[in-house]
Amino acid sequence: MVDRVSRGKIPLTSKVLVTGVNGLLGRHLAFELVRRGFTVTGTIRDQNSLSGVRLPDSVRLICSGSLGANTDWSAAIDGVSHVFHTAAHVHVRHPSNLDRQLFREVNVEASARLAGQCRDVGVGRLIFVSSAAVYSSELTDYGRSKIDAEQAIEQQLRGSGTGWVVVRPPMIYGPSGRGSFARLDQLVRSRIPLPIASLKSKRSLISVFNLVDFLIHLVNAPGVEGAAWPVADGPAVETVELFRQIARARSINLREWRLSPELIGSTLRWLGRGDDADRLLNSFELNIEETLRSTGWRARWSLGEGVRMCVRSRVAD
Repeated sequence: MVDRVSRGKIPLTSKVLVTGVNGLLGRHLAFELVRRGFTVTGTIRDQNSLSGVRLPDSVRLICSGSLGANTDWSAAIDGVSHVFHTAAHVHVRHPSNLDRQLFREVNVEASARLAGQCRDVGVGRLIFVSSAAVYSSELTDYGRSKIDAEQAIEQQLRGSGTGWVVVRPPMIYGPSGRGSFARLDQLVRSRIPLPIASLKSKRSLISVFNLVDFLIHLVNAPGVEGAAWPVADGPAVETVELFRQIARARSINLREWRLSPELIGSTLRWLGRGDDADRLLNSFELNIEETLRSTGWRARWSLGEGVRMCVRSRVAD
C-alpha cells in the first residue's frame, strides 16, 4: 500500500472524466454522476465500443483509440477537476500473449500517461480503480499489471498538485455483468440441484451500486489521497449464501445437496475448470475496517439488496 498523504480540500468543479465509460462500472458511474449534477466526459476506444451500451445523453464522448504509452488524454481532461480511471484490460481466465501485452499497455502504460497529463494540466484528483487481485499470494498477470499501474501513477503524481486515490474492489457484480457472478447466476437459473451445501468458503464482493457510491464519495473526501483502499459490500459471505441470495432474488427454489469440497474441486479440475474450483473452494476476504474508519463511507445497500437490484433487469430472461 502506498503511504497516505494528508491534503486539504481541493477546488471542486462539476466537470469530471470517466475513462472506459462503456464498461459495466463506467456506465453506472456516469449515470449516477449525471444524476448528482456533474458534467461528465467519457472516453471510449471507438464508436464500436458503444454497441448495445446506453449512456446519458448529456455525456460528452471522446474516442481515445487503443490505449498505451502514447495515448493523448488532453482533450478528455481539459477543464475537469476529477478523473475516474476505470478503463482497463480486464482479467481473463486463460491469458494469451496478446492479453499479457495489453495488460502492460492498457493497464500500466496508459495509466502512467494519464497521470502525467493530469499533473501537467492541474487536475485536482485522480481516482484509480485497481483490483483486490493485488492481494493474491500468487499474482496473475492482471494482478501484477494493477500493482505496476498503482506504482506508475504514484511516480507521476508524487509531489505534484494532483492528488491520487487507489481503490481495490473485489469481484464486482451488477446488471448484465459478466464473470464469476454471471456464472453463479446461470447455475441458479438452470434450476438443477447443486452440490453446494457443504461449501464453507467466504468471499468479499461489491455491487456496482456500492462501488459507484464509494467512488463518488471520494471526490472530495479529506485524508484519502496517496493511499490504496480495499472496499466491499461488507463482511465476506459464504459462497453458498451468495447462491441463496441469487435464488431468493429470482424467486427460485434452490435445491442443494452435499458433496465434499475435495470432490467438487477434483471434479472441476478434471473438467478443466480449475479457476472455478478455486473461486468456489478458496476463501478471499478483505479487511475494510480501515477504509470505513478513515473515509467515513458506509455501504448503502446490503448484499441481498444489491443482488436484487442486480437481477432486476434479468427477471424476464
